[in-house]
Amino acid sequence: MPKLNEFLSVNIAALSHPSLYLEGKVIKTICILAHNPLPKTSASAHRRPATIVASAHGVCVWQSTVDGVVTALAGCEKCCIVGTQNGSLHLYDLLSGNVAAPCWMLSGAICYLACNGERSNASRSSREDSQSHPTDTGIVLATITRDGGFHMWDLKKMRCITSSSIAPIMNVLGYHAKDARSCIWKLRVCHTTAMVSIATQVKSAMQVQDFKFCSKTECWSPLKPGEHRA
Repeated sequence: MPKLNEFLSVNIAALSHPSLYLEGKVIKTICILAHNPLPKTSASAHRRPATIVASAHGVCVWQSTVDGVVTALAGCEKCCIVGTQNGSLHLYDLLSGNVAAPCWMLSGAICYLACNGERSNASRSSREDSQSHPTDTGIVLATITRDGGFHMWDLKKMRCITSSSIAPIMNVLGYHAKDARSCIWKLRVCHTTAMVSIATQVKSAMQVQDFKFCSKTECWSPLKPGEHRA
């Protein structure tokens, strides 16, 4: 199962035009914080809902709850996406907190999420990594589940673009598809292509390998020298 973190957070850039205000200040970034109450026993974990809090300038913008344990967060200028340990995927309007779509159920616990248009998240620090990549097909979300499932979703049309597996690249690395949590992932979506950087422990050093997935061919391939990394 994905590691249980009591707190997860992601910083998401709000709409690009400066017309959103909170207490007289322009909203440029909204912080999404997920709080997983630590269970007293493992059997009670699923009974305690997680709390999702969106804030700007230190002030709560909206708040919601999700059944189960939150294991992944992502977002873009229009929505916030929450993934859970029981495989449920929740979409919220970034500014209002309204449910943007019915809950989707995936095949396993959600390990990683990435969304094109995403400006920054907890794992990014450089300016280059925080750039958005708009697409003509709408907002695209990529998901990786604990059982090795890989999906890409068109959030504008609310449908799955492709359903595949990370097994091919995990096999290259000498892992089973279900060992996704054994690696450190950076997942990024650009148009109809997903790019991943995977760091694995090789003896005493970390080895990083880069791959891309094309939804048109539904194939994984190593990134060529000079191609944009995740």
